[in-house]
Amino acid sequence: MNEPAPIPRRIFLGAAAAAAATASLALAAGGPPLRASASPLGIRPMGDSPNASPNGTTIPSATSITDNGGRVWTVSGGVIYRDGATVGNTYNVSVLLWYGGMVYHAGTGGQWYVCLNDVWLKVTDPRIPLSAPAGMMYGVNTHYDTAMSPTAVVAAMGAVGASVLRVNTGGGDDTIARAKTIAQAVTGAGRTVFPVIDAGLQDANHNLIYSSESQARAAAKDIAVRVATAFAPLGVTMYECGNELTRDPHVVAADHINDAGTKAVDWNNATWPLMRGFMLGLIDGIKQVQPSAKCGINFCRSDIGAADALWEGMQPDGSGGHPQVRWDITTWHNYQVDGDLFRIGTDGAGPSFNLPIYAKARYGKPFMVTEWNSNEDDDPTHRASYIPAQLAEFRAARTTVGLQSAMYFSLDQGAKWGLTQGDGTPFDPPYSAYQDDVFAHPDAVVNPAPIGSTISLKASNGMFVSARKQDDGTAPLQAVASVVDTWERFTVVDAGNGLVALQAQANGKYVSAWQDTTGAPLTAAVTAIAVWESFRWVSLGGGNVGLVSYADGQFASARQDTANTPVMANAPRLLGWETFAWAAA
Repeated sequence: MNEPAPIPRRIFLGAAAAAAATASLALAAGGPPLRASASPLGIRPMGDSPNASPNGTTIPSATSITDNGGRVWTVSGGVIYRDGATVGNTYNVSVLLWYGGMVYHAGTGGQWYVCLNDVWLKVTDPRIPLSAPAGMMYGVNTHYDTAMSPTAVVAAMGAVGASVLRVNTGGGDDTIARAKTIAQAVTGAGRTVFPVIDAGLQDANHNLIYSSESQARAAAKDIAVRVATAFAPLGVTMYECGNELTRDPHVVAADHINDAGTKAVDWNNATWPLMRGFMLGLIDGIKQVQPSAKCGINFCRSDIGAADALWEGMQPDGSGGHPQVRWDITTWHNYQVDGDLFRIGTDGAGPSFNLPIYAKARYGKPFMVTEWNSNEDDDPTHRASYIPAQLAEFRAARTTVGLQSAMYFSLDQGAKWGLTQGDGTPFDPPYSAYQDDVFAHPDAVVNPAPIGSTISLKASNGMFVSARKQDDGTAPLQAVASVVDTWERFTVVDAGNGLVALQAQANGKYVSAWQDTTGAPLTAAVTAIAVWESFRWVSLGGGNVGLVSYADGQFASARQDTANTPVMANAPRLLGWETFAWAAA
């Protein structure tokens, strides 16, 4: 059998961007759940009525509701009307709710429904908040074939404050092994790995591999068993089963490539079973190896039509009774060209709705954005402004729709997509924009540093970092001591917000990276902790650590290319000189 080819990154984005060139912002449009104000991301909603009712309006107490399309909803005798005509078969309606850009209702029995394409679908009350646990908000993507070493990946994650790595693996054993090597370093450093099984329905020549649902399911199960067998020993407990499968050009209906989204008929009825079987096989294989593992299925743009059909076991032609695809995590991809996920357009246009609210009410699962960014090869300045605006939306959604993680695409693709260049060198201004925003809004996680412990730090030259006072009375840090004595001992102090300070035992003062002059060394000379005395502890596993200055975002470096060089916070990325072995002292 042909090996499924890994899906090219952003398989549909090029088509979407091309369409956007002719449809202007129609694809990038989204509208807010509150009337029709502009998106905070600078995207103007398309098609939303200025007369839309305030979010949360109910009948009763209001007598009517106006939706984002300008249509008027009423209730009479327990039956729902829109512009004077009935919508579906409703009765005994006790409340009609306008929320998140959609119309919901509950009957006297308490069951809630949402109206999508004039069909009432079972949901829970969308107003009930869902909170996600802290610790996974900030994630990044990389690939099994990244040019960065596993240690460099860990260091770059630590430098920008990312706690989750989404790494792809295809169906072949080589890609699985290479992704596993990266995962070993990341999990060894106390971070979370989220493998995405990036195998698909096509071979390298873009031809469909499978001819039946059962064949696709069996092949996918074999792949997933091998993936889970490789990753389970590393403590990996969640997987993304497939990558943008609903956007495979064999699966999207040919006449809906650019507007597929909220209607199941936007997909190809003949090839739909192949995709469904492949997704089910991936879940089967993961669960066989790890019954308690969590499996995610990802979607793009406004693809709730596809998600609903899979969830209910429906074909695009509306026929039912087919196998249901039930996932543990709802995962989504969202790029600026797609529109604002919280105000996204319906089938590539308006009116808009809040997709995570819909997913929460419909599926009741944690929500993750496993790829997000502005657009490919965007102006770096634009991307730097987009990053904090998008992160603010994601953080706000944590306690409302259970948004557990947002994984930036990508860590290491330079001007095309990345926060860093391929070798890990920061790509600014996006790198600094992401780092600054995460540092300013830290995830509430347990600090990985040995808070309260007195430690020594050994540099790459095998010498210990010392704060021994110089003849001029200063105490710059240098990696020059062959043994640990008082000057080589530092107490790790909690500096708040996931940061640490280092207090020299010799003089009781804090190590500072204060740059009063260019090239100023780290010095144990300050009596109180402020910005220059705060560092991010980047655990590298195996007792190794990097230290990132909170003030300038640079790694502390013990350069060895010249004699008696002090430790300075001036390295943009972590290599040998920026790696320290710590131990209790």
